[in-house]
Amino acid sequence: MSGSLETWGDDLWMRDKFGACKRRDMSKLPKLRIKMPHGYDEIYSFEKAKTLFFDWEVMVVVEGQMINSFEDLVKLAGQNPYKNKESLEVTLIPFIAGG
Repeated sequence: MSGSLETWGDDLWMRDKFGACKRRDMSKLPKLRIKMPHGYDEIYSFEKAKTLFFDWEVMVVVEGQMINSFEDLVKLAGQNPYKNKESLEVTLIPFIAGG
């Protein structure tokens, strides 16, 4: 997916290679199936993920790919073959500080 993704308030905007902006509808993106360490899955929307995952001290892995930001997550979800899936598998790997 070319262009950049910007968040303004609760809206997502995709800027194309010519600089034009188009609103991105998060409701059309797949749901996120979070693999929880206690043995069950939780389903999250993109709206909830916007403030949730990237505030934690965890690595976020989506469909086997490391994701570093909410914008990267939205870009991945909009690409083939992910954009037509009902849900994406998300694994959260906690950072463990050692001494």
